[in-house]
Amino acid sequence: EPHYLIAWPEVSVSTAHVFEDAELTRNSPPITMSDFLAGGGRNDCEPVVRRLYPEVARMMDWLERHAPARLTGTGGAAFAIFEHPAHAHALLRQLPPGCSGVVASGCNHSALHRVLSACGPAGSGAGFEGNIGA
Repeated sequence: EPHYLIAWPEVSVSTAHVFEDAELTRNSPPITMSDFLAGGGRNDCEPVVRRLYPEVARMMDWLERHAPARLTGTGGAAFAIFEHPAHAHALLRQLPPGCSGVVASGCNHSALHRVLSACGPAGSGAGFEGNIGA
């Protein structure tokens, strides 16, 4: 499962300013879920946030030197995906001055789904044969 380095500079990004910006793309074509899961898509807010908040742009440029980075929502945090947690943790320790971050583990499969799958069909518990009260 993937590991994420999430980083943010010491700046507060105003969602209102991002959405008020005349250069924000407002007519992007929709993307299918399969295209998104294959790595497609983009964040239309990213060019605006990079222009309005140079601290975010510098942090993302630094992060992109190590792995593809994406802006979270309207910013100011960005993330990069790593296969190995050690790589993400090593970069966390090297974040530029004025930036903070955290490493988070991804979860490709719900823990609840794993438990339910172990229960067997129709909710019967693994190894449970019989009727209640019999």
